[in-house]
Amino acid sequence: MIKSDKLIFVFYIVLGVSFLIFILDSSPDLSGEILAVLPQKVTDFETSSIIDVDRKTIFNLMSNIEIYPSIIPRNISHVNILSQISNEIIAEEEFQEVGIKTKLIVKHTIKPYDEHIIEILDGDAKGTTIKQFFEDYEHKTKLITKVHLNFDGVISVFSYIPESNMIHAVNTVTSKFVEYTQRNVFEKTVDSLYLEILKRPADVDGLLHFSS
Repeated sequence: MIKSDKLIFVFYIVLGVSFLIFILDSSPDLSGEILAVLPQKVTDFETSSIIDVDRKTIFNLMSNIEIYPSIIPRNISHVNILSQISNEIIAEEEFQEVGIKTKLIVKHTIKPYDEHIIEILDGDAKGTTIKQFFEDYEHKTKLITKVHLNFDGVISVFSYIPESNMIHAVNTVTSKFVEYTQRNVFEKTVDSLYLEILKRPADVDGLLHFSS
């Protein structure tokens, strides 16, 4: 996000909080009702799903950090691998959500084919961890995701998104990886070219036309 945009965003947050404090101070009887309907801060949640993809395939894909912009371009627009030693990868990743962009330093600990641990080392989400556990389940994969959030700065407002919405967002991202496993090599090549040249994912018509 451009610095001036960040300042404007922070200004409106401060303005809104100040107005809310004024209302609460001036109307004690109303404060209880307002606090009851205000969204609660979410720090930890867990979700699990059964994926119709074998464990090795989905694990290899979800631990392939460099391909993230091709699979979830609306969430991660850029990845730059800074170091890779044994089963640890440290990368600079640019996240985006509802027009807000932020760069984070992220550590990925990969334990084939059981665990993928994501730790934010620096940036507005420093201290956030995402732990993914992969288990065999009747020729499919059971994926358990445990999330600990520690948002700061301009992205701190995301801590107040309802937990049900966060779980839905995690499951949506997972579904994108599942969909990607179903693409053939030609569709993957076309999509990567769209991202490289046009800076956007391939549309359905373009994907079908050029991959054929």
